[in-house]
Amino acid sequence: KKMDKIMCPRTIESISEELYKRSIIPLYIFLLALVSASLLIKPKSNKYLKYYKSFVFFVGFLTIIISQIGSKFITQKSSI
Repeated sequence: KKMDKIMCPRTIESISEELYKRSIIPLYIFLLALVSASLLIKPKSNKYLKYYKSFVFFVGFLTIIISQIGSKFITQKSSI
């Protein structure tokens, strides 16, 4: 009977924040690993390698930015 009165202090927002941290963030890490591994696959004799390296850098940078913005949005949404 005592167990019926105990409420879980977690809210839907904190649960969604935790799910985001445990499911989406590892996907971003995997995506960054794939992007950086693509530099190893590309042949060094390609004449557009300099542009490809810049492209890979910007894709990785944008991935990190999107990850951080998403993380801040999720935590900010739960505090409103």
